[in-house]
Amino acid sequence: MYDALKYTVGLRLDELRAQQQRAITVAAADGVLLGFVASLSAGSAGTSRTFVLAALILLALGLVAATVAIWPRTIPMLGSQNPALAGDDDKITSEMCSLLSATLSGPDMRDAFRIRGFAIAAQMALVGAALVVLVAASFLTNPTAAPSQTVPTFHDQMERNPD
Repeated sequence: MYDALKYTVGLRLDELRAQQQRAITVAAADGVLLGFVASLSAGSAGTSRTFVLAALILLALGLVAATVAIWPRTIPMLGSQNPALAGDDDKITSEMCSLLSATLSGPDMRDAFRIRGFAIAAQMALVGAALVVLVAASFLTNPTAAPSQTVPTFHDQMERNPD
């Protein structure tokens, strides 16, 4: 019985670590994008500036969601009840196992994981939305820049300025 409960606690802790690692990874990408977009906002004007500011706001909200996802929460292990340590060993073991089992499947544990999962999903959605806004800004502000422009060759420059 002890090994089964120990295995279950280990699975819950591994799930918690995986959630935190996902949140940290997306937060790092979010921070890099935020720095990049902040440097772009200085040189943008007009409609482009509006899109860049919208992307900055979305990325900042993504960092807030990351903070919620990473923020340490206490995960209840035995709740507020502790079994009395007097009596038969089998009775104490049975009470502790039932309390731990109830705690692992209880609403507090589910809520902690649900909040983290929602915050990670919101974080990824906000970063994705910011990327979409940045791509839209690049297409709307300069739709024909790359394909129609040609770089003059050395020969073309020499014909214009023979000196």
